[in-house]
Parts: sequence; structure tokens; C-alpha cells
Amino acid sequence: MYLSQFEVSPQIGQNPYQLHRKLWLAFPDRPDSERDFLFRVDWPRHRSAIPVLLQSDFEPQAIVDSKVRLLRSKQIEVHPRERSLLRFVICANPTKRLADSHRRVGLYREEEQLNWLERKLVPAAEIKEVQIVSFKNLYFRKPQSGNKVHRGKIVTVTFGGVLEVKNSEQLSCLLTQGIGSAKSFGCGLLSLARI
Repeated sequence: MYLSQFEVSPQIGQNPYQLHRKLWLAFPDRPDSERDFLFRVDWPRHRSAIPVLLQSDFEPQAIVDSKVRLLRSKQIEVHPRERSLLRFVICANPTKRLADSHRRVGLYREEEQLNWLERKLVPAAEIKEVQIVSFKNLYFRKPQSGNKVHRGKIVTVTFGGVLEVKNSEQLSCLLTQGIGSAKSFGCGLLSLARI
């Protein structure tokens, strides 16, 4: 697995759909593959470039585009040990599916968001400490056929805290697959660090 840092221009970073398409360009030899990378935008205050953390199965290539720049990339091995305590950060899209349809709706209440995260981590890990670091509505524009544009909004919540590893194999799966929906819009990347 590779962990890479990119910088993108604010014009690209403001539209998660466009950002996802630009990041795909870092994998030029895999045009027909399914997306096998996760990313998270670390929204800065007053910066001309927006930092993006990207996790992928394959090493990304530098993109020939002045609006997207690969800063560094390194190969990592992730094997969380059971019962170890680790710091975590995740930007997620907490949602629930309505019973009478296949439609998802965002969770806006803090208690619902925290319960959602706990459910997603069970039985891989148990949350020991958690706080909501930021809450942001992301608006996107996705071109449709003709000149039509689909506009949408997703709720993103960045959680930070400490977790205890309960099942290292299941936690490794969550790390590689991501958590929740809207992964192509920069949600779902779980980052872990030793305390």
C-alpha cells in the first residue's frame, strides 16, 4: 500500500467530483480498473494550495497538470496489533438509508454521527476517545449528458480520537476498503498512528 501527499489548487479542491477525476490521472496505466484509492482533503485555513492525502494499492505517478502536484509517496505496511491503542483520523459521510427507499440521507446530530462511527468500527475496534474535528457540507457538480449538470451535497464529518484494536484482520480490511459512503468524494480514509 502507498501513502502519498498531493497539493491541489483551490479551484479543483472545491469540487470533490473534479478532484477525484484529477487524482485518477495519477494512475495512467489503469484506465479500466475500478477505483482502488482513498483520499482525504485536509482543509487548510488561508492557503493557496489544498493538501490531499491519498492511499492506494499502486504507486501514483506525477500528474502533468499545474493544478495537481504530487509532493511525496511512500510504501507502507499496516498491521495493527490487537489490543494496541492508536490515534485515528477519518473524514466520513455519516448517512442512513431510509426504510422505504434506497435513498441515503445525511446524519446531522452529533450523537447520531458518533453512533454511526461506532457501528462502522465494530468488531474491528473500540473507540476510547473521540471528538468531531470539523463538520462541512461539500457541494459538487457532475456533468451529465448534453449540457446538463447534476448538483449535489454531501455531509462530511472529520472525527479524531483514540481506538483500541479488537480484530486486526477486520481493521486492516477497513483501512484498505474505507468506511462508509462517498469514497469518491474524499470520504472513508481511516488513518492510524501510534500514540
